[in-house]
Amino acid sequence: MSDYTDYLIDINKFNKQKITKFSDGSYSIIYKNNLQISYVYFSNGQLEGIVFRINRKYPKKSIAYDNKGNLSSVMYTLKNHEQFVFDKNKKLIAHWIGNNCYNEQGELIMTRE
Repeated sequence: MSDYTDYLIDINKFNKQKITKFSDGSYSIIYKNNLQISYVYFSNGQLEGIVFRINRKYPKKSIAYDNKGNLSSVMYTLKNHEQFVFDKNKKLIAHWIGNNCYNEQGELIMTRE
């Protein structure tokens, strides 16, 4: 995490490419200086985690780490804006379809815009 200390708090220091807001108040930012990394922040601007995009071809794979540098999840994105999120033990924890996120029981748990 020492390579990412500039991103521990969102202070509008860098040029932002894309911001995604989540219904729980958190948000993610992709900065123009590196489009393969997104930073996820709690609603108070503190870093929650970092997501690294591994490949650009479908299915796209991303790996997320928490703010302490621990592996938190692996995501696979399909062409139809569908995304599967697994925890570090390979358990399905979220299924995004468009802007809606469902848990493993198919219940809506979050949205994004």
